[in-house]
Amino acid sequence: MANDNLLTGSLPSTLGNLNNLFFLWLFVNQISGSIPSELGRLDSLIQLDMSTNNLNGSIPASIGNLSNLNFLYFYSNSLSGSIPMEIGNLIHLYHLELAYNFLTGLIPPEIGKHTNYLSHLQLQNNFLTGPIPPEIGNLSNLNFLFLYSNSLSGSIPMEIGYLTNLYELILSDNLLTGPIPSEIGNLRSLTTLAVANNSLTDSLPASFGNLTNLVHVIFLENQLFGQVPQDISNFTKLQN
Repeated sequence: MANDNLLTGSLPSTLGNLNNLFFLWLFVNQISGSIPSELGRLDSLIQLDMSTNNLNGSIPASIGNLSNLNFLYFYSNSLSGSIPMEIGNLIHLYHLELAYNFLTGLIPPEIGKHTNYLSHLQLQNNFLTGPIPPEIGNLSNLNFLFLYSNSLSGSIPMEIGYLTNLYELILSDNLLTGPIPSEIGNLRSLTTLAVANNSLTDSLPASFGNLTNLVHVIFLENQLFGQVPQDISNFTKLQN
C-alpha cells in the first residue's frame, strides 16, 4: 500500500513479478506513464486501485487475466483508447470504476458477463460513443450505473428494466434519443433517475408511476412532451 502520498515517476514492469500480491493500492499520487501490461501476471490480485494519478495510454488487455479481481479503480487519470473487451473476463468484480479519463469507443458488450457480483459500474466523464449495449441488462446485482457525460447515442435499451436492484441511474449529458422505455417502471428500488441534456422524445411512460422510491428526478433539456403522470403524487420521498 502506497496510497495518498506524493509518489512520482512511472510504474515499473517488474511489478508483474509480485506473484503473491493480493492488494495493489497506489491511489492519490502523482504517478505518470502507462499501465504496464505485466500487471496481467498478478493472478492472485484481489484489489487494484490506481485512481487519481497522472496515468496515460490505454488500459492493457492483459488486465483481463486478473480473474480473481474484486475491485478495479482507474478513475481520475488521463487514460485513453477503448475499454478492452477482456474486461468481461473479470467475472468476480464488485466495482468497476473507469470514470474521469479520456476513454473512447464503445462500451464493450462483454460487460454483460458480470452477472453475479458487479454492483458499481462507473464510466462517466469520458468520450465513449455508440449505444448502451443491451447486454447491460444482464447485470442483475447492479446498484449504481453512471454513464453520464459521454457521447453515447441511440435509445435507452429496454433491457435496463432488468436491473431491478438499481438505486441510481444517471445517463445525463449524452446524445441519447427516442422514448424512455416503459420497462423503466420495473426499477422499483430506484432513488435517482437523471437523463438530462439528451434528445429524448415522447411522453413519460405510465410505468413511471411505479418508481415511488425516487428522491431525485432530472429530465431537463430533452424533447419530452405530454402530461406529468398523476401518480407522481405518490412520490412521497421526492426532493428534487
